[in-house]
Amino acid sequence: MVTPYVNDESVKKEKLLKSFQNSLNILDNFGVKKTFGEIAKQIMLHGAYYGYKVQSAMGLVLQELPIDYCRSRFNYGNKPAVEFNMRFFDEQFRDTTQKMKVLKMFPDEFSKGYMLYKQGKLPPEFAGDTGG
Repeated sequence: MVTPYVNDESVKKEKLLKSFQNSLNILDNFGVKKTFGEIAKQIMLHGAYYGYKVQSAMGLVLQELPIDYCRSRFNYGNKPAVEFNMRFFDEQFRDTTQKMKVLKMFPDEFSKGYMLYKQGKLPPEFAGDTGG
């Protein structure tokens, strides 16, 4: 359920209604029941779900991340920060062409992180860390 909350009385009614309508459109196009049903299934099977929120021209999309290459140990603000192991691309895709195609299917942050990983520029977790 989406409920508008007005914290500034000077906001024009038209702007508030437009923002409210945009929120409803995002949820309508998101497929909430199907998406969260799939997430619940993954949680029951694996004990967790890791996804990356991507805003596209077609709406909001959650890109599922491989659970064996993710972890969450910290919070950023009040939200859990997800760590992604860039070794995923090397271990799961030996062919360079296929690896690049898969990397392009991920948001730009993953390509940047992978390049830093390959250049040895990701900060190590501990001395001698090669974890990715």
